[in-house]
Amino acid sequence: MIGWLRRPRDPRHKLGVWGESQAVRFLRRRGFRILARNWQSPGGEIDLIAERTGEVHFVEVKTRRSDAYGEPEEAIGLEKKGRMREAARAYLNQFRRPPAEASFDVIAVTVDEKGRKKNLRWEVGAF
Repeated sequence: MIGWLRRPRDPRHKLGVWGESQAVRFLRRRGFRILARNWQSPGGEIDLIAERTGEVHFVEVKTRRSDAYGEPEEAIGLEKKGRMREAARAYLNQFRRPPAEASFDVIAVTVDEKGRKKNLRWEVGAF
């Protein structure tokens, strides 16, 4: 199977897939249409691509069980941001008329000790 449909390999992967599902729900409740999940190009991967009122949002989702190693969004370094920008360029180059507006967002999800969503933060235009 491909992408997010494949069987989770380890607990962290399973947690990441769950976090992405929470992010999808969150965005859909706010009127977004999900265009792609785990979109890949030779340059990199984008967890979610969503659209609302003509603006495309390229979303990185980070899910953590605790903040022992910092906040989830702090795990996105310069290299990852660069790969996301490359992947976004590749995605937009598919269309004859790309959207007028685009945003690179981060959705950070933390879970409690029982594995339930504790907190979800959405940072629009994070980089």
